Order: sequence, then C-alpha cells, then structure tokens
Amino acid sequence: MKKLIIITLCIIPLILQAKVYNVKDYGAKADGINIDSQSINSAIEDAAKNGGGTVYMPSGDYSCYSIRLASHINLYLEQGARIIAAFPTEEQGFDNAENNEHNKFQDFGHSHWKNSLIWGINLKI
Repeated sequence: MKKLIIITLCIIPLILQAKVYNVKDYGAKADGINIDSQSINSAIEDAAKNGGGTVYMPSGDYSCYSIRLASHINLYLEQGARIIAAFPTEEQGFDNAENNEHNKFQDFGHSHWKNSLIWGINLKI
C-alpha cells in the first residue's frame, strides 16, 4: 500500500504538468527577418483552447508585430531568444488601437494597449 501511494504521488505531477507549445512547430523562423508573430499567436491560441500551458520560444530573433497573451499562458523565452518589434508596412503591422472614451484627456500611449508589441487584457494567472 505504501508503494502504491508513493508511485501515485510521483505520477500525479506528470499528469498535471501543463503542455509545452513550441512556436517553431507553428512555423516561427526566428531568423530576425520573417515576421513570427502569427506563429507565436497561434501557439498561444492553441494553449488557451486547451486550458493553458507554456509557449516556448527557442533561442533566435523573433521579428514580431502584436503578440496577444491569453489567460493561463506562460511565455518562456529560452536564453538567446529575443522578441524584436518589426517595422510596420502598408500591408501589415501592430493590432489596431481599441476605442477609448478618454482619448481627448490622455496621451495615446496611456489609453491604448492593443497596438503594443505584447499585450493582454483581463488576464488570469
């Protein structure tokens, strides 16, 4: 009986361990040239749909527009991984800023979040 309890206690953490979503499995190149934000966002969306997990970014240079965080997600950058804000073009760029009733009273950057490099609203740990 004692062995069964010990084995069970050893197995439970393995079962409860959150899944890891490698952004390279979603097409990220991490070459500093190609835009990787869509691959990163796809990994985040999959993790969120499955209750959360770790979005893993191996070392490399990730040129990105907006990265949209979700609840119960850990964004893990391996040593040597860098997220680099890409320059917007005519066709693509950061997310559009949300409407805000305080625009006439505040600086734009104080009232808008969605046009940022990394953003999330009402997230839960």
